[in-house]
Amino acid sequence: MNRRDIIKSSALFLGYAVSTATLSEAFMACSQEAKLDWKPTFLTNNQAASIAEIAETILPKTKTPGAKELGVPQFIDKMLKDLLSQEEQKDFVGGLEKLEEDCEKAYGKSFVECTPEQRK
Repeated sequence: MNRRDIIKSSALFLGYAVSTATLSEAFMACSQEAKLDWKPTFLTNNQAASIAEIAETILPKTKTPGAKELGVPQFIDKMLKDLLSQEEQKDFVGGLEKLEEDCEKAYGKSFVECTPEQRK
């Protein structure tokens, strides 16, 4: 490895380290607002609960905040309302309803009521 490659690798490593710390702090700052109770603007309460659990399954809380603490469900709800066309909204809700139907068939309960293992 030559000197140029070492400098390049070191700079990338330093950039990753700084970016990770910065993102972690940004997520922690966002989590303060995410703890507030919220009312969905597009989804129904049941759909919003399902989205929250789906998001938390994908991004669970560990040493860093999970999806719920970061406000991911609220973000999804807002983006669904503000950015998708009516047809896309209909498709999204249809997919969510299909997921609920599949959970009912497989486990006899809704996605929210499923265990973490069943959700996976």
